[in-house]
Amino acid sequence: MHKREIRTLLVANRGEIARRIFRTARRLGIRTVAIYDKEEKGALYIKEADLALELSGSFLDGEEIVDLAKQAGADAIHPGYGFLSEKSSFAELVEKEGLIFVGPSPQSIAEMGDKARARTLAAKAGVPVLPGFKINEEEPLMREELFARSREIGFPLLLKSSAGGGGKGMRIVYHEEHLLGQLESLREESLRLFRSANIVVERFLPNARHIEVQLLGNSKGKNFAIGDRDCSLQRFQQKIIEEAPAPKLSAATRQALHEAAVSLADSIAYQNAGTIEFLYDPSRESFYFLEMNTRLQVEHPVTELTSGLDLVEEQLKIAMGYSGRYESSCRGHAIEARICAEHPDGSFRPTTGTVLLYEEPLGVRVDSGIGYKSVVLSKFDNLLAKVVAYGDNRMEATIKLRDALQHFYIAPVQTNIPLLVDLLSSTVFEHAQMHTRYISEQFAFRENPLPPFALAAALYYDREKKEKESYFGLLANFELYRGLS
Repeated sequence: MHKREIRTLLVANRGEIARRIFRTARRLGIRTVAIYDKEEKGALYIKEADLALELSGSFLDGEEIVDLAKQAGADAIHPGYGFLSEKSSFAELVEKEGLIFVGPSPQSIAEMGDKARARTLAAKAGVPVLPGFKINEEEPLMREELFARSREIGFPLLLKSSAGGGGKGMRIVYHEEHLLGQLESLREESLRLFRSANIVVERFLPNARHIEVQLLGNSKGKNFAIGDRDCSLQRFQQKIIEEAPAPKLSAATRQALHEAAVSLADSIAYQNAGTIEFLYDPSRESFYFLEMNTRLQVEHPVTELTSGLDLVEEQLKIAMGYSGRYESSCRGHAIEARICAEHPDGSFRPTTGTVLLYEEPLGVRVDSGIGYKSVVLSKFDNLLAKVVAYGDNRMEATIKLRDALQHFYIAPVQTNIPLLVDLLSSTVFEHAQMHTRYISEQFAFRENPLPPFALAAALYYDREKKEKESYFGLLANFELYRGLS
């Protein structure tokens, strides 16, 4: 790869990830460009960029984004995650216009973005895959063959949109009589969201853990494993607590996971940051390929804290032609909790509004997209911030994170902080017995989450307590409610 310099970087994203990328770019002396929706003119990330340009369309309009990058004199575009980050057509357009795409090649994105194609490549690279098959939109299976092949795999089954991602485009079929209905429902959703009705059918593992390996592929397509993560605590197939390294793995299993991930990435000469995700069956100590994310992950901070690497910096270096090696020497333990604007009662209903109380905890890393008077809109993903705690061991990191969440004050917009505190306090988490269905099937939610006024009282009490004002002791019971919103 011919080395090119990045002097000006446009980030084709918003919120906490835009702020995160800007932070590294500023440290490296790279000029930053933000793009924003007209409804977010006062967002924090806009104020932190050297230049901010308003979108007339949306974050999904690749042509406008490239035009704005050229208008701003940008050398490169970083897609962040979500939006266009895994669209091969966008990466191709960026490169066609003479800009650097901070990510893998369009070909790699296309190969790994199609779940059926990715399965084939994984199997070819010697990576274990679950029994399954593909249903092509152009060549639908006859009813008899569909049922015969499904019975051969065995129920329950997982149906996945071949072009899906981000926890969307999936159905679990527990019984044969529900197969046709779930398949048709998924086809309609896939066409609406991904413009493709191709479906992958796989065996479903009800109590599997979700384990992933972070990769960095240099400019020559040689890949290196930068530790692993456990992301098993999920709701609606979307992660809310992640940790590195993945707990309760034997040294042999961990090494096999890393080798499998590197083997697959090397087979397509993958470049830049990427993640190979696996389903892990702890009862058999076996793992199976799930998918590859050809981008930076939301949970990348836990790998940064345990590896000592700045993954955004490495992305930029590789995009500019870095062809060196990476030696993984991860230490300690890090856990991340995603703060989302939603009801914490198990309904996960999104919440919106203006943030009138905002105070971050100390002693932990906070990657946030909001602050005082930020407006939380329904048109974007409801991820507000990420809190990441590091410790010498898992218990220390857990205690730090749980304490930090109870000192993270956001109101009146409700968040999932109470749920996160309860999950980190559970014996299931303590003993690393979580699995991808734990929250939806076994976790006991609080029946009556407390209203925002309790948070305000807790904050007031906490401040007074720090100043050693004894007269406020009558409200000491509010200490139980810290972090609730």
